[in-house]
Amino acid sequence: MKKISYSEAKNNYKLIDDSNMRVFWDYWTDANKDFSFLLYDGDTVLDNLNLDNENYDNDIIGILVNGNLEVNNIYNFESDYGVHLVVLGDVSAKNIIVAGQDININGNLNVAEVFLGFYNHGSIFVGGDILSPTIIILDYGFVTFGKATGTVYGNECIYYSNNTDAPVTSLLCPNPGSNLEDIFDDSVFEVTEIDFKKIAQRAEQNQPILSVYLFDEKDGINPSDVKKWLHHPKVTANITKLKKWEMNITIVKSPTFEWILSEYGTTYKLILESDNVTIYFNDEKNHDFQIAQKGCVEYRKFKRIFENRTNNIEWYFE
Repeated sequence: MKKISYSEAKNNYKLIDDSNMRVFWDYWTDANKDFSFLLYDGDTVLDNLNLDNENYDNDIIGILVNGNLEVNNIYNFESDYGVHLVVLGDVSAKNIIVAGQDININGNLNVAEVFLGFYNHGSIFVGGDILSPTIIILDYGFVTFGKATGTVYGNECIYYSNNTDAPVTSLLCPNPGSNLEDIFDDSVFEVTEIDFKKIAQRAEQNQPILSVYLFDEKDGINPSDVKKWLHHPKVTANITKLKKWEMNITIVKSPTFEWILSEYGTTYKLILESDNVTIYFNDEKNHDFQIAQKGCVEYRKFKRIFENRTNNIEWYFE
């Protein structure tokens, strides 16, 4: 491994399509002229590869592998930025958990377990084929010249480019009805979104990335949390309405206690009878309320939302 200048990396090591690597765009040349790449010259085998800036000298803008790269886990914790990764051959990895940088692979990408691309400050471009059983794309750019095989979760697709001026087309997209709750337990969620850093930590510690939720009958909404709303001193009328941004909460005291949340096209209704809590939900596709059985995806989502709202209960009454 040695350090080479940015200009040497740009001029001497040809990417399959420079236009897909932002760090090599022409208008970045002046800005990056004083930066460097770490060069692995030839096929390279590594244990873990952490792409956070803090692991490298201040002038390092990226890592360049002039050959194939075989690695256990590629990851980083910072979602806004990181050192770029350029591989002129194929990449084989157990897991890739990344955000905040450009990754450019001239050859094929083979991920044994999980690829996770997080946030719109990062993107990956693959010149060859992609094979990964689980692909999670969350506001992240993913483009390939080749084929893609795997199951996609998240809110973005893998896109195909033929290296012409023609627009890219979607190649592999999330299956309708798929949820991240299908492949993660609740410990990696921050209310409704996954906690990227917790998943990156699993990669760093060589722990399994996926964690299927195991149903527990005791894992329900605590009636005492519900009663914090029922007995709040500012809930004096039979019907109390609260509004914060896009969120509307309606509290109905009788004949049965109801706590109704409407937010971003989905409505949840909690009903408390004695100490029994029942959850209903509807959305833009299903206008009729459906019961959310304990342990199902919608129940788990609502439980995280309700606990978060209850922990911040005073803010909603300001």
